[in-house]
Amino acid sequence: MEVRSQGTSLTRAIWRMLIGMLVLAVLPVSAQVDNVYVYGTVKDHSTAKKLDGVVITVFKNGAKLTEVVT
Repeated sequence: MEVRSQGTSLTRAIWRMLIGMLVLAVLPVSAQVDNVYVYGTVKDHSTAKKLDGVVITVFKNGAKLTEVVT
């Protein structure tokens, strides 16, 4: 039968607690949501008049993320 000292079991308990806290601290990072804010006015370059009905498409890593109509 193996005999363990209280110091060894306490050390293991502390390590387990630290690893658990680290895992819990990392989880929110993977759950973050991308927020995209697009601001501005779409105008004709030559007349400087505002263009209505323009579709703005935002891509992320080659895939369409969102689409907004002005």
